[in-house]
Amino acid sequence: MAEINNIPKFNKTDKMIWGMASFGTSLLAGVYAAMLVIFFHVYLALDPILIAIAAIIYAVWNALNDPLFGFVSDSTKGKRGRRIPYMKFTAPFLALTFIAIWFVPINWSDFAIFWWMLITMLLFDTCYTIIVLVYYALLPELTEDDRERGELQKYLSLFYLLGAVLGFLIPDMLRPKAGEISLFPLYVGMIVIGIIGAICTIITTLRFKERPEFTQVDKPLGLVDSVRYTFKSKAFIILTIANFMSIFLQQILLSFLFYLADYVMKAPAILLLIALFAGLIIGTFIANILANKLGVLRANQFLLVVGGIPLILLPFIPLSFIYLSLFFAGLGLSGPLVLTNVLFAQVTDEDETKSGVRREASSVT
Repeated sequence: MAEINNIPKFNKTDKMIWGMASFGTSLLAGVYAAMLVIFFHVYLALDPILIAIAAIIYAVWNALNDPLFGFVSDSTKGKRGRRIPYMKFTAPFLALTFIAIWFVPINWSDFAIFWWMLITMLLFDTCYTIIVLVYYALLPELTEDDRERGELQKYLSLFYLLGAVLGFLIPDMLRPKAGEISLFPLYVGMIVIGIIGAICTIITTLRFKERPEFTQVDKPLGLVDSVRYTFKSKAFIILTIANFMSIFLQQILLSFLFYLADYVMKAPAILLLIALFAGLIIGTFIANILANKLGVLRANQFLLVVGGIPLILLPFIPLSFIYLSLFFAGLGLSGPLVLTNVLFAQVTDEDETKSGVRREASSVT
């Protein structure tokens, strides 16, 4: 990394290494979203009601842990920084908790399998939240140059898409097909995927260093004041809810692609994935164009409508139109993928004017 006039500049290698953490985390998140429900429901025959209960508890914890760990990161004053150490030292636990999800003893009772599923889900989500939270918060601190930020974000998004695609394709290759009963290939694959995800994250932390001026200038807010300023921000609350719902929708969509392929379309899941990600990739290039013309907020709203309508119609349309529906769903979901971080940056700027403290992690939850 070179610096000109004290503003860091990044070469292509830097940008690719920056994207590796995005690849590692999206790979794990993609596999998790695609396989979790079908693994416990179809392969372990867990009662769907218990799966639904676990999902509800998981959703509540997911909503609570973001502001909690955002406050912890923003308040950290360690010599090694307040972002990178959390990424580096949490990465091995991210791998371990991810791997643990799939190694539930299959001869256990439904109740015992439910508790294994719930606990490992919560542990994995905690590690994932810590890493992704500080990773996104670190981006605006690396440089004040908007072009450099944009380039880093571009590589982050591209590596994210690559990890998400592989996160769906790889488990589809490993999961048991009709007539098969062995889970051994799946177990081996999950171990390898978990290790790769952690290594990619650690590589990013070894390349980049935090700038001390961002950890030494602002006096952190106390917990009470931090919570008060956070929940006084109407923009933060609305954006957090919207972000949660878009992530929730993406996970549901990925989770049920295998069901859609196996039981409805009776076609290879790869065809459904191509339709979805074709729209997502095209939308990634369109989103910034729309944002320049409509504004970031309006562009995001427009794309969500574009993606939401075909998803609502999905249960009612002929089978031949499902691929087209998934294409437009991907097109619409490109809005949250590309524009949400820009909106959170705006919320961070607004928060700083009110609290007097720069709180990136608390504002990207």
